[in-house]
Amino acid sequence: MGLFSRKPCVIVASMGRSGSTMLTQSLSALARKQWHGPLGTVFGIRPEYDDVFTFEESLADAPLTPGIICKTHDYPDDLRQATRDFRAVYIFGSAYESALSVHSCLDRRGADWVEEHFRHLKSTSNIAHLFDCDALNMARNLASWATFDAATVLCIRYETLWDRVDQVAEFTGYRFQPPPFEKRAPKAIEPDLAAKAHAVYDPIDAIIETLPDIFMSGPEMTDQVSALLDFGEDRPAAQYC
Repeated sequence: MGLFSRKPCVIVASMGRSGSTMLTQSLSALARKQWHGPLGTVFGIRPEYDDVFTFEESLADAPLTPGIICKTHDYPDDLRQATRDFRAVYIFGSAYESALSVHSCLDRRGADWVEEHFRHLKSTSNIAHLFDCDALNMARNLASWATFDAATVLCIRYETLWDRVDQVAEFTGYRFQPPPFEKRAPKAIEPDLAAKAHAVYDPIDAIIETLPDIFMSGPEMTDQVSALLDFGEDRPAAQYC
């Protein structure tokens, strides 16, 4: 790659509330420094957008512009028709912790943000059913990316990201340096809701815990994640969703 060549678009995907914002911001800072720094200004080397970051609700509409860092919660199927080169990183973690984070966002960010988050994850359910079932379809989202075979996706567990800096850097082409690790802050939740959340998400987390901390997507992951497809807003057990 030449000195002024643009790196392929990097897609940062996740099941939501699992570190994708942190990863996206870290990579965007590096991309911004490369294309919007002194040399980029002098030589007019800039992406086709005003900034290096985009959020794509639908990957079908994503231009995958070189030099751009693209965050999404979409499923990967539309990338099969991609005509531009890209790199994709999928970050995952505890479904229980992610669900509690969404619940806390109702107070911190408001109902509109929560409704939008459900839409981003292609869910037709809502916050009222968050602890009745996997209302955000997080398990299916993870399974879809873990088994994607049209391109190689680097899948990585959030908590181990700090131990895998070199691998992320090699894969994305950016000298990735995350901010200092911070444990998830405990979320205040009523005991009865916590019990419901554990009942719904602990079985999902039991499967997630069996996955490697870092792996490349592909059909060879099917056996390890196929049970995740048993969860979701339209499962028979999810009658209230």
